[in-house]
Amino acid sequence: MPKKRLNIEFEIDSTHLELIEDIAKEYKISSNSKAIRILLDYVAKDADSFQIFSKENMRCRFC
Repeated sequence: MPKKRLNIEFEIDSTHLELIEDIAKEYKISSNSKAIRILLDYVAKDADSFQIFSKENMRCRFC
C-alpha cells in the first residue's frame, strides 16, 4: 500500500507524550509518530470501538 502520510497538528497532555515516548523506547520503535500510527492501526482493525469511545466507557482523564 502506498504511504500517504500527512503532517497534522493536535494537542495532547504531557503525560500522553510520556506514554508514547516510553512505548517507542521499550519496543524500539523508530519514532513517536510511528508509535502513534501503530496504536491507530490497532484501534482501526482490532479494538472494540464501543469499549473505547462510548460515553459509558470513555476514559479521557482530561476531558
